[in-house]
Formats: sequence, structure tokens, C-alpha cells
Amino acid sequence: MEESFLRSGLTDLLNRLDTLGSQGVFVLGNPAIGKTVVLQQLEVELQQRGQAVFVVRLRFLSDVDLTASILSEIKEVMPDIVDVDRTIRVSGGLSVRQDAATLNQIAESLQAPVLLLDGLDESRNPQRMAAAVEELSQVLDHWKLVVASRPVPGVELRRFPPGCRCRSSRTGLRERCRDG
Repeated sequence: MEESFLRSGLTDLLNRLDTLGSQGVFVLGNPAIGKTVVLQQLEVELQQRGQAVFVVRLRFLSDVDLTASILSEIKEVMPDIVDVDRTIRVSGGLSVRQDAATLNQIAESLQAPVLLLDGLDESRNPQRMAAAVEELSQVLDHWKLVVASRPVPGVELRRFPPGCRCRSSRTGLRERCRDG
């Protein structure tokens, strides 16, 4: 993996996240192409900028567990931020929209928070997880999302416009964002 390709692709991803009105980026690539590596590099870069970054692995996760997993990650990274324990205990039956109120409250005390969601295709039901991520992106204020996945037939993130879909390739991890 050439460093110049990784750096230019990372710069593209950061530019896409910084775009006014952008809700996030969809990193799409074949197995073992480096999507997780890209997210790890992005995490470091965003933290160096002073942004709050939370990584959630979607592998084996169901759509109903999404927000509880996000809240658990927040608690692990920033244990004093809110009474996340209480929220996690009661969130089992709540909708994404109800949990989003807590996440929006958390965002008020953070600088440009970002959720890195890795392995959409490895969740229990990728189509339902994609729908949950889309619903969450609609109701979160001030949050940016970066979702990594292998291509899965029938799974789309429509809230992320075509200009914010990134594709990795075997020729040096060119995860440049492309239109379409």
C-alpha cells in the first residue's frame, strides 16, 4: 500500500466530511482491500484535529442494537460525558429516533463528533442495518458518519449522495471519492 495513495485518499475523505451539508461518507470496497485501515487512519487524523471520534464494529450486530452499541462506545471513550449507563439500560426497546435525542445531547458538548461504522455488510442483516443507519443520519444533528462495507446487493445508503461514496481498488488503495 503506497503512502501517497493512502494520504491522498484520506484527504479526499476528510474533504467530503468537511463539506457543508454532508452527513457522511460511504466507503465501499471488496474484501481485504483496506476499508478498516482507512477508518483507523481517519480516526487518528480526526482526533488530531480535536474531533470526537467513536468507532462501532457492526459485525454480527443487529439493527436494533445499533444505538445501544454507539452509546456503549461513547461511554468507553468518554465515561463522564452523560449518564450513558441509564440510557443503555432503557434503550433496548426505544426507537432510533428516541436514542438520537441522547446522541444529540451528547453532540452539544463535543467538537464535530464523528461515528465510524465498520462492516455494514457483516451485520446480522445488512439491509436492515443500512435502513437503521439512514434513519439515524436523518435525526442526528452535528454528527458525521463514515460507513465502511463490502458491496452487498440491494444495500444502499441513499442519505449519502453519490459524490460521497468512496471505492477502494487493489491498485494501491485508491479510496478517492467519486461522483456516482
